[in-house]
Amino acid sequence: MVSIFYIIFSYILNVEVLTWKIKIKVTNIERMLKTPIKKLKNVELQQLNEIVKAKLNEVEDVEKQQMERGVAFPYQILGNALAPSKDE
Repeated sequence: MVSIFYIIFSYILNVEVLTWKIKIKVTNIERMLKTPIKKLKNVELQQLNEIVKAKLNEVEDVEKQQMERGVAFPYQILGNALAPSKDE
């Protein structure tokens, strides 16, 4: 019979491993973003491309949801505030 302590320990260990993997991935992304594009390897450029596409899709999904609800998307508000007035 498996003890409850073993189950809890296994769960905590799995969470720690996942957290560690996420931290490594975030660190790699931060490093790639700080590195000039010309110095990145082809694989790193592909990874960045995938990350940017995924985030763009997330933003577009949120924008669609907000448009359906009649909520203005933040960049539209900011863009309107920064746009030159019609009087100029």
